[in-house]
Amino acid sequence: KVLRECLMIEVITVNFNDKKGLVDTLKSIQEQTRKCRLTIVDGGSTDGSLDIIESNSELITCYVSEPDTGIYNAMNKGIKLATGDYVIFMNAGDTFVDENTLANIVNEVSDNPGFDIYYSDAIYVKATSEHIHHAEHSLIMSKMPFNHQSTAIKRSLHEEIFYNEGYQISSDYDFFLRAYKKDAKFHKIETKIARHSLDGISVTSPFHSCLESVHSHLINYKSIEFDKTEYYGEFFIKEIFKKKPLLARFTVAIYTMFIKGNKKTMLKSLIRKVLR
Repeated sequence: KVLRECLMIEVITVNFNDKKGLVDTLKSIQEQTRKCRLTIVDGGSTDGSLDIIESNSELITCYVSEPDTGIYNAMNKGIKLATGDYVIFMNAGDTFVDENTLANIVNEVSDNPGFDIYYSDAIYVKATSEHIHHAEHSLIMSKMPFNHQSTAIKRSLHEEIFYNEGYQISSDYDFFLRAYKKDAKFHKIETKIARHSLDGISVTSPFHSCLESVHSHLINYKSIEFDKTEYYGEFFIKEIFKKKPLLARFTVAIYTMFIKGNKKTMLKSLIRKVLR
């Protein structure tokens, strides 16, 4: 009961020239039945976002508005400003599933204390349809197992592991890989945390996202078996030749016959060239 009453969730919202998304996110936070700390990191918006921030000053614990070098630089700034027990990144445009989400998260964390990362299924929104993305951290070695919007991360862990600002898209996956390597404790909760759209850069730029994910695997797990992951040669080939399916199938066949056995060495070479 004491933990339930004292536990403080910190919501960090990163925004840059997304006034409409910011309005939606702040409305979702304002409707919560459980209070939280709210930190906003704005990248120096010029679209009226600052007016929205100032008009919601009673809701916001602290904010900063200044140029940054990208979303992960902004998220790291948020971590350094945070003082809550657990951090949830609910960036501009992301919303909680309903008004009881934060209260339900606190209840589940209080009932199952001691974990570093609490995560949940997420609700994906595309046009007028929605579907549930099922999360499972045991899949972390093969793919991003959940969405960062649908995680509550112990602040002390985040202060040990910041986002790698060298990545443009997949630093959240890199963070979870490093946390897993560090033996962080994961726990899935029943409460669905976030509802968000499928227009993020990891969705619209899957090839680049995949390159960064493979690079993170290589850096963190030198002996990883790529056959057990979804980041393998066939994916790259199909992305490169996605407008030429016949050529893609032919290239995949050549790859399978002559290259697949040396995949790890070739991937290392490719990643070094692309990210050098």
